[in-house]
Amino acid sequence: MAKNGTRCVSSATVQINGTTISIVPNSLRITDGVGQTTVRAMSNGGNSVTLVTSQDVSTKVAKINFEVVFTPDIRDFIREVQQNRDENICRIFDNDPELNVQDDFAQFTITNDIEWAYSADGTCAIEASASPAL
Repeated sequence: MAKNGTRCVSSATVQINGTTISIVPNSLRITDGVGQTTVRAMSNGGNSVTLVTSQDVSTKVAKINFEVVFTPDIRDFIREVQQNRDENICRIFDNDPELNVQDDFAQFTITNDIEWAYSADGTCAIEASASPAL
């Protein structure tokens, strides 16, 4: 498969602890958790520099954000996940085997205080942190 394929990943499946979650289309956003890298210039004298890089390990936290529609079942499930704190596993993948996209996140923890939308067309934002993608 070419590195610059012509197909995009647009219909990912989200599973938490093996249970598939129905999410609002186009709402999934992920940060892999590889951490931020700082690049600094060190002077060598004579207008010459050497670049020095360092990685901030405190930023090695994955972020997984998506929206759900409020149903009693999803509320109960999300509350259970919240009670588990960092003992959850989140798997995100595309069902198209040609795309071969899958990320697993251990220590998946919902971090926001969810605002449940009592509305016919309302959605609820789920914000989570996890260990970097496996």
